[in-house]
Amino acid sequence: MTAEDSLALVVGSQEMRDVLYSMLEGQGYRVATCGSGFDALKYVARCKPELILSEARLEDITGRELSSAVKTISPATRVVVMNSDSLPETRGDGPSSRGRRAPGPESL
Repeated sequence: MTAEDSLALVVGSQEMRDVLYSMLEGQGYRVATCGSGFDALKYVARCKPELILSEARLEDITGRELSSAVKTISPATRVVVMNSDSLPETRGDGPSSRGRRAPGPESL
């Protein structure tokens, strides 16, 4: 995927959407944000993005259900489903982490 390609970011939390949007936009990606799975499906039907980055657990649909529906609407669109442990804020390196870090592999 190149920076010119489009992606849809599907995250329930507005704060987390803003953080991830800024990170991706700062790298030159064209990013559309959606706060729900159903909004994402409407966007996919209209725009056929190259990639969807989605939370695993949205309020209205699971990441797996979203992925399945996207493949029906736009088979060429790739879908990456992230669990909350992969998001910056929950790993301890997001804006609200206040210097805390999640334990690394050496502490497991």
